[in-house]
Amino acid sequence: MKKSFLTCFIFGFVILIFLGVVVADTVGLKIPLAIGKVRLDKKVFEPSKGEKVTLSWEVNKESDVTVAIYDRIGNLVRTFNISRAFPGEQSVTWDGRRGDGNFALGQTFLYIIESTAVGGEKVIYNPSVETGGQAVNAHNYVFDAETGKVEYVLPKACMVRLRAGLKQGMLAKTIFDWEPQAAGRHELIWDGNDVSGLMNLAKHADLNINLTCYTLPDNTIIAKGQLLAFEPEEKRVEKTGKETRTDLWGTNNKYIHYTHDPQACHEPRFAVFFPKGKETDEKNVYKISGMTPIRIELDNRDIRNLVNRRFEIMLYIDGVFLFEMEEGTSPFTFNWDTKPFAKGSHILTVNIMSYDDHIGVVSQKVIIGAD
Repeated sequence: MKKSFLTCFIFGFVILIFLGVVVADTVGLKIPLAIGKVRLDKKVFEPSKGEKVTLSWEVNKESDVTVAIYDRIGNLVRTFNISRAFPGEQSVTWDGRRGDGNFALGQTFLYIIESTAVGGEKVIYNPSVETGGQAVNAHNYVFDAETGKVEYVLPKACMVRLRAGLKQGMLAKTIFDWEPQAAGRHELIWDGNDVSGLMNLAKHADLNINLTCYTLPDNTIIAKGQLLAFEPEEKRVEKTGKETRTDLWGTNNKYIHYTHDPQACHEPRFAVFFPKGKETDEKNVYKISGMTPIRIELDNRDIRNLVNRRFEIMLYIDGVFLFEMEEGTSPFTFNWDTKPFAKGSHILTVNIMSYDDHIGVVSQKVIIGAD
């Protein structure tokens, strides 16, 4: 008897809710159009291997739905249109390609869902401003000097940079430079070597490994594989009549690298020359002696950005500070007096440090005193 009464009560309650929704809509108290339960079947996929990602969501009214996918510099790379979609769950599947069938280039993509109901009521799902660009700390960070294993846990999907160097000293290597990674546990093996492979720092007393992270928006898709470069200067967008957007990611009060132009947000590229040095049979090793000029030249692709941002030049010998130029120029020549240094092999490391937290590294082996 009690069970029957409870069943009738629940059924009656559901009927009342349904009637209330109908009456409310009839008298003008309309339920607002909404997009909910947005989810991806996977955060990271590899298009070059044929992988696809499925985006699902729900709407509460019959409506026209558009899903737009943009790359990190605001180019529209793909749209999906669903006309007169019924209330309930909907989905689209993306293979990482643009509308013309070519792969969209880049590592991170932003999706925006727009729903328009009968009568023109519209709602947009785009939580990028609220959820992206916040500096966060990785959890459970561990480095094992014996195995070279680096482990950490990300609380959210993030852009991650890992650097190795010496405390209060030189940067030896950027192990990866702003790589997008999903939330969860990550591990990698670092061999302990600097960028040249000549100096091993794994067990150095002053080793400093710096892991920096900032959040990606919740509506980000991460593409892996060969899709690392951005489009050329002539930005290729899907032919929809829409212009490239610059307002998608939201840059106010964000972490410094989140606000950077993603095409320029990387460690500086440059070269080091020994105009009077004699190259040995060993590749990229120079015999030098006495007063030796060292010429440093920025890569042509980076000159404009670095000059505008300003940069410093730092030189180290075997990890020990040698020289600093606070207002760097390119090209720049430093005259190194090698006489106080012991004869034999040494490692010269040059750091170029921009004023907005980018550091490039070049290391070269030299042999002093070989006249």
